[in-house]
Amino acid sequence: MKDTEKLKAFIFSVVFAVVCGIGVSIAVYFAEVNKPPETAETGAVFNEPKIKVHVKGEVKNPGIYEFTTDKRVQDALDAAGGALENADPDKLNLASILKDGQTIIVASKSGGQSDSKTPDPENNTMTAQVSGKVNINTADVNQLDALPGIGPSLAERIISYRKENGNFKKIEDIINVSGIGEKKFEQFKEYICN
Repeated sequence: MKDTEKLKAFIFSVVFAVVCGIGVSIAVYFAEVNKPPETAETGAVFNEPKIKVHVKGEVKNPGIYEFTTDKRVQDALDAAGGALENADPDKLNLASILKDGQTIIVASKSGGQSDSKTPDPENNTMTAQVSGKVNINTADVNQLDALPGIGPSLAERIISYRKENGNFKKIEDIINVSGIGEKKFEQFKEYICN
């Protein structure tokens, strides 16, 4: 009788060990399958967030490109195949860190005003790179919008103010427009004339 009980206990132990072994094997398999990819160099888990940037203008391959968050405007320019012969990449801050949803417009050397925009790292907004001065008495919405710190709605307010009050006598008069203070005026004063 004792031998039968010992045999049953032994069989139960073997079956239990086999079932546990199978369970552990399945758990290890699924852990490996669902494990994030590792970098080849360090073996560290690589799960860095991605951003998308629209590169257009005077580049070989305009389009939307995906980058990691540590990339710069120069990397976006390279991803788009580089600048065309008539491009003026010096109007961009090539060292600026890219932001998700950013548009980078590479202007041409043909002169005139550029509407190229790059990120302003201090306030995480887009700053216009303007090659020529914008006449605040004659500029349209697009020209005003290209100025640093001026968006479409503020550009509309400038035009409305101009229609109601006449031309600006001096560039400092633009501070009278609602939404433009001394600090904002400092951002774009070197790019405007009247």
